[in-house]
Amino acid sequence: MSLVKNLIPESQYSTKCPYSMQPKGICIHNTANDATAINERNYMARADNLNEVSFHIVIDDKEAIQCIPFNRNAWHAGDGGNGQGNRNYIAVEICYSKSGGDRFIKAEQRAAKEVATLLKQYGWIINNVKKHQDFSNKYCPHRTLDMGWKRFLNMIQSELNALNETSTQTPPANSVGGIKVGSKVRVIGANYATGEVVPGWVKNNTYTVQQVNGNKCLLGDIVSWVYAKDLQVVSVGNTAPSTPKPSKRYLNLKSHMQRWAIYNEKGPYTTPYKIGDLKPAMFGGLSYEILGNPATDVYIIQTKDYGKVAIWAPRDNDSSITNNPIY
Repeated sequence: MSLVKNLIPESQYSTKCPYSMQPKGICIHNTANDATAINERNYMARADNLNEVSFHIVIDDKEAIQCIPFNRNAWHAGDGGNGQGNRNYIAVEICYSKSGGDRFIKAEQRAAKEVATLLKQYGWIINNVKKHQDFSNKYCPHRTLDMGWKRFLNMIQSELNALNETSTQTPPANSVGGIKVGSKVRVIGANYATGEVVPGWVKNNTYTVQQVNGNKCLLGDIVSWVYAKDLQVVSVGNTAPSTPKPSKRYLNLKSHMQRWAIYNEKGPYTTPYKIGDLKPAMFGGLSYEILGNPATDVYIIQTKDYGKVAIWAPRDNDSSITNNPIY
């Protein structure tokens, strides 16, 4: 199984996914028609489609397509502009639910695999999987509910168990390019295995390969899975894993930002739970040593007034991560 990334044009973002998002789970839908995944994606992406309704992933019996970045919201849960579903959950649509039958069953099986992959990627559990009905009482995903919601959750859990079992097995010593566990490597390619753009600071350091899985290498807590083709071997070490010792990193909040929300270091990291604001503009910008990275784009920092806190700082023009403080 592999998720095909076929994002809608950025010109549609202001309508379909206008807000940044740090996802906290997955919301399951049925399309209630018999269109294919690619037809669903293409309809949403049409320039003349001004309907706000949107989704992150659509899945049929043949393929799973990502249409919206996971760090942007989608309008799918029917719980309003600030609703938990609309603003915090990755929307997954399963095709062919109108007529059902073998095509729908296969689409649902593929969806279980894709959802399990996301759960593992984000470190979530089965409780992070919700149904549309949980947010707005709409009877959706209608056919999945008719066939049994617990049944579908069990399918996902089975797939997640298989993924976790695979990840705990002893990794092969070699991968493509002769990369071994323990090798010293540098990132030279353009992408993480997840498809995210590699920030500059990643390319300025040397890392130790912690695990090898197929053609992907895990470089530890600081850098996630990277394709072996995007790595350059600096030296080959033992086959036993070793812990990388990256240099310090600093989060820099740029001087044009008037306020930046901060949260308890243990979360939740969403606006209703903020405990205060930093004011970069007042000080001509602020720099903090990164003490931890508990979730995607979430960093632990030590502040003067609030002590140790968490801050959400996605990779955009408002902040940067460097090896030395800027401000």
